[in-house]
Amino acid sequence: MTTVVVQYAHDPPLTDEALAAMVATLTPCLEVYEVATRQRYVSLDRRTSIAIYEAPDASRVTTAHGINRIGYAKLWPVTAV
Repeated sequence: MTTVVVQYAHDPPLTDEALAAMVATLTPCLEVYEVATRQRYVSLDRRTSIAIYEAPDASRVTTAHGINRIGYAKLWPVTAV
């Protein structure tokens, strides 16, 4: 499995409702592509958020976002050191 970090930019700042809607839209597709959400973080100003996923490869995370038209600022596979 690959750990994938996705950074999102929010303008206007992310609301709890918008976050819930994004998660509700994205989760079923992530499950189809065998992607598990491990953690989510939101900056204190709510303009940036980060999600950490586990997936067979980064392309599955990219595909799930594309199908649901959920944009992101950066996406990269990482490894623990």
